[in-house]
Amino acid sequence: MTVIVPFYNEAKTIAELVKQLENISSIFESCVFVDDGSNDESYELLQRSLSGISFKSSIVRQSNLGKGAAIRAGLKLVKTSHAAILDADLELDPKDLIELWQPVREAQAQASLGYRQFLSQSSYTYRYKVGNRILSAIYGLIFNRVITDVMCGYKVFPSNLFEGTKYRGRRFSIEIDILAELWRQDIQPFEVQVSYKSRNKSQGKIIGYSDAFFVIFRMIHLRLKRK
Repeated sequence: MTVIVPFYNEAKTIAELVKQLENISSIFESCVFVDDGSNDESYELLQRSLSGISFKSSIVRQSNLGKGAAIRAGLKLVKTSHAAILDADLELDPKDLIELWQPVREAQAQASLGYRQFLSQSSYTYRYKVGNRILSAIYGLIFNRVITDVMCGYKVFPSNLFEGTKYRGRRFSIEIDILAELWRQDIQPFEVQVSYKSRNKSQGKIIGYSDAFFVIFRMIHLRLKRK
């Protein structure tokens, strides 16, 4: 398994992320970090943090094109059978990757998805919690498949999932692109509850209402395209 870490202006968390990945490095072969046009010290801090670590790593730099484009860039370097996506903001706990990898490693499923419990100590806002549930419900209605938390950034999937397809989502619609492709290939993912600690906008959270509307449009577009 290769871990893909897209990041944009994560100077506050990138060094700690590398440290936590080092603690679980026995479960993955390498890690691809994709700098999506950061204009802070993220890249320099990452370089320093990677010196002396035990796991194989590589860094891709690109202009600010969004999470989807960053993951596409990272997938080009993946040589293993599976890829995992982990955001660099530490809202999700890296050690949960152990639980996500287990059903795939044990051949219980070809892919696994994280889902979050939105509790008072971990939720961003009530509207954010409800919005996530609505998006998951809309996905279920459109694709007739139960996915508890479609927008959770923790996903493990076959690295050749998009082989032969052209997906163009740049921002957060990548979450739907992955799910739609799993659906198209009739791959039933395994769901795992993961820890979640939300940030606020002052701490760097960038997802907004416009992203939710685009995600819904993306669901409809992909369902009609692959009818």
